[in-house]
Amino acid sequence: MGSPSKPYHRSMNTWHNNPTLTRLNRFLITALTSTLFASAWAGGAKGSLDSETMTLPVRVFLAKSEVSNKINCTMSEEDLAEVFTVVNENWAPANIHWSLESVQELRVEPNVAHEYQESLKTNPRRANMKVLIDSFPNDQRLSKGFNVFIVESMGKGAGGVFRPKPYGDVIYAHQSPRGFAVPAILAHELGHALSLPHTVFEKNNNLMMGSAPGRKPTRVKPLTASQIHLARIQAKQGKPFSPKFYKSPSPKKTLFAKLDVNSDGTLTAAENGEAHQGFVRNLLRQASRAPHESLTKDEFDLMQMRRNRNQQGSGSNGRRVGPSIDSIFAKGDANQDGKLSRDEASGQIPPRNFAMSDKDEDGFITKEDILATRKRFGLNVEGFRIQSRPE
Repeated sequence: MGSPSKPYHRSMNTWHNNPTLTRLNRFLITALTSTLFASAWAGGAKGSLDSETMTLPVRVFLAKSEVSNKINCTMSEEDLAEVFTVVNENWAPANIHWSLESVQELRVEPNVAHEYQESLKTNPRRANMKVLIDSFPNDQRLSKGFNVFIVESMGKGAGGVFRPKPYGDVIYAHQSPRGFAVPAILAHELGHALSLPHTVFEKNNNLMMGSAPGRKPTRVKPLTASQIHLARIQAKQGKPFSPKFYKSPSPKKTLFAKLDVNSDGTLTAAENGEAHQGFVRNLLRQASRAPHESLTKDEFDLMQMRRNRNQQGSGSNGRRVGPSIDSIFAKGDANQDGKLSRDEASGQIPPRNFAMSDKDEDGFITKEDILATRKRFGLNVEGFRIQSRPE
């Protein structure tokens, strides 16, 4: 566990004598005021749950390290002001305002920092986050609110992550994979903290889109009325979302028929008894649908396909979108050393894909590096989209 964190600012009350933080308060108040005019834009959500402004407290921890430039956060007070201004602009349509409860420095022990650096070489999205989360002192987390830990960089694999277990932490990188701060990433991760999954059906640069075609680097991204309803249900609890496990009431092949009690071709929570309502509500949430909404058979099937896509498929029954990894190496690995340089990969692997695969930033990628990147986008070793997985 890391050593106790040094208070950066203990509470908002102590910030008013600091000119920079006074500006921060003014920026955040402006963002809060803008929410008063946002409900008409959101449209479709009903009831008091979706009309009054909800203010959610956030405790920010700036990670500090003398031995790791990937951990040591260089974010200035002006940077932090801009980040939360953009975050609140994104959440204004939901009438949700994120308010800084306090900002603290968190000193990371050298052994943890070294382990973090090493983990970036193998798994920039997951392993390093566990290393950090395990080192965070739990007694300094905000118990009634949300906690955001900011590091300098997560490497080329991620700019932020939400870890629902065990504490519901949000981790944000000051330097995103693009090489600069992207506040919309933090707005996205806070969406996960409010129970929103990555989108399945919503495109149009939606805030909760994952890494996929159609996602654009805009300052503000839209939310649907259903997403707003779901987020406000969680916001009303005043704490991060913690997923529950619901046992499937039927095998996958017969699941839709089991839950479509009235056989009208759509699933709703209302048509299911108490025993299955939790399962159906969670299924709807995974589709970014509010508890009172429905899911068609086609939508259900698409969700099942997307869920299966993250695993290596046994066949190649999807559409081919790229060459096999073996063929890439057969053409490019002239010296047969088992890795590709940027020059060797030129013409076969786009520069952006090369950068995502080059996790240790040494200028070379292996077959394993390419496969790890492909799996993130639902592709297998042969270059096909994954549509099924072995049972």
